[in-house]
This record gives sequence, structure tokens and C-alpha cells, in this order.
Amino acid sequence: MFLDLHCPFSKKAYDRMKEVIAHYGEERVQFTMINWIQPWHPQATWLHQASIAAGLCEERAFWRVTDFFYAHQEEYRDEPMADVSRNQFFGKLKSIAQELSVDAEQFEKQFNGADVIQHIKWQQKYGRQNGIHASPTVMINGLVAGQVSSSWTLDQWKELLDPLVA
Repeated sequence: MFLDLHCPFSKKAYDRMKEVIAHYGEERVQFTMINWIQPWHPQATWLHQASIAAGLCEERAFWRVTDFFYAHQEEYRDEPMADVSRNQFFGKLKSIAQELSVDAEQFEKQFNGADVIQHIKWQQKYGRQNGIHASPTVMINGLVAGQVSSSWTLDQWKELLDPLVA
């Protein structure tokens, strides 16, 4: 699923996908999040950089940081961030990572390192080659499922997935 941490529709889809995974179990349905940064969401790049950096420190940390950013999404809107410098924003991201049990020194190294940028570039390239334009976008078994919407209910997901996981 192509998701932007700054996008309210992506948040809605992400929250629903957690319900879908809880219903089917991780052994039956695999969820992969592709960091899909939308250029009209100015803080998105740093949020994605932080979640990927946390994940490079410890795999499960990616999900803790992602959960945190979606839960606190309103704090990163344009208005609250208007007067925040890059250094202040990074300081906030580093504090969040620490609060979520990510080693601060390792986080800073990863955040500013080439590996995070390579992850972002690869994910953007992957999306472009598959014609992805918006978030959220869902792929199932490698194919874009254009009918899926962020407003889908668990029952709609079950109708789509039940035949595939039977």
C-alpha cells in the first residue's frame, strides 16, 4: 500500500489495514507500506525519513514511529509547522524516536545517511514504474487495486480478500 504519513486519507487507509491484518492474521495477509511522499505535503519527506531511519535502527521501530506520526498527524500540518526550522523539526523527530525506544545517536546517523535516501528513491521509482500518482494506492499481488478506497469498511475488504486467501 502506497501511503503518505502526512495524508489524512492515507491515515484512514492505514488504520483500516491494521483491522484487516487483525482479522486475517499476518500469516494470511502480508502488508507492505511503500512510503509515498506527496509534494503538496511539505513535512512529509522528513516524516518518512524519520520512520525509515527508525526502521533501519530496528525493524519494529518503523511501525512504532509510523503509528505515532499517524496518531499525531495534525501536529505536522502547515499551520503548526509554519515557523519551525529544519533543525527544530529534526530535534523534535529525534526526541520522538527516543521516546519510542530508538537509540538517538543511531537514529541521527541513519536519518542523515545515504541508506534512508536510497530507500526513498527506490520506493518512488517503484511507484512511478507502476503508475502510482496518489496516496493511498493499494496493490494486491502486484496489481493496482483501483477500486479500493480509504473509506472502505472491513466488510468491503473481506469481500475483496476472502477469495484470495481461501
